[in-house]
Amino acid sequence: KLDLFGFNDKEYALKIASGAAHFGILSSLNRLVCMGTNDHNQCSVLIDDRVIYDPYIVSKSYDIGINEDEFIENIFCESNNTIIILNPNKKAPIIESLLNERMHDYDAPKY
Repeated sequence: KLDLFGFNDKEYALKIASGAAHFGILSSLNRLVCMGTNDHNQCSVLIDDRVIYDPYIVSKSYDIGINEDEFIENIFCESNNTIIILNPNKKAPIIESLLNERMHDYDAPKY
C-alpha cells in the first residue's frame, strides 16, 4: 500500500516510472501522482514551481486535458516529460472528492 494518496487505504501503486529527476506513480484507482523537477511541466502544467517536492495528484482534466474517466494504461517518464498511454476500451473510476478539491484549488478552465 502507498500512503501518498491520502484518500483510500485500498489504493496502491501499480506502476512506477522515473525520469532524470522526476517520477510518476499510477495507482490502483487509476490516478497519477508525480513529484520532482517540473521545469518542463513534466509533473504539472498548473504548478509554476521548477520542483514539486510533495507528491502531486495530477488532474486528468486540468493538467492533461482529458476526461476524468479516461483510463491510463501505462506511464513512462523520460528526461523532460511524462508519457501516458490511454486505453479507450476501459473507463477509470471518477473520484468526486478529488474533482471538487481541484475545482476550488485552481481557476483553470475545464477542457
